[in-house]
Amino acid sequence: MDEPSEKEKYIVTSTQPFAILASLREKNIEDINIQSGRDSAPAGAIGLMGRFDIAIWLLEHGYTQDLPGLAKTAEIRDVHSKLQPYKEKLIDTLIASGIKFPVTETYKDLHKYIEVPPSAVMDLVYGRKDCRDFPIKPGRWSDKSCRGAPIPN
Repeated sequence: MDEPSEKEKYIVTSTQPFAILASLREKNIEDINIQSGRDSAPAGAIGLMGRFDIAIWLLEHGYTQDLPGLAKTAEIRDVHSKLQPYKEKLIDTLIASGIKFPVTETYKDLHKYIEVPPSAVMDLVYGRKDCRDFPIKPGRWSDKSCRGAPIPN
């Protein structure tokens, strides 16, 4: 048998979270914490589909595997405005589980690059605000990233 092509490997690995989600019928859950080789079902639901509601359902039904990893996925994932309440509920659920936000280095280090008041950090985490809503610190120029770039000599 021939070795699978790169495209076939991608299709298999990128669809595994969908297979996991499909197998998680409420009457048929044996192990809600099952993982594909790459992703968990909640992280796949958020990362591939932006479906924070699925991740919330899984948490409410006993998912406990790699909550810090799920928190990172939730923190960095942009979401359509109609799904914003689900992102916020998921983050609140993770906070209630003991996760301390921000979890990614990007958000932890933003104060070094932009003038973001500590009270606004959670607005960034929740996705209510964008890092570009805040001025860049002196000595940096806007390169359209959240960090800006150092002003060249």
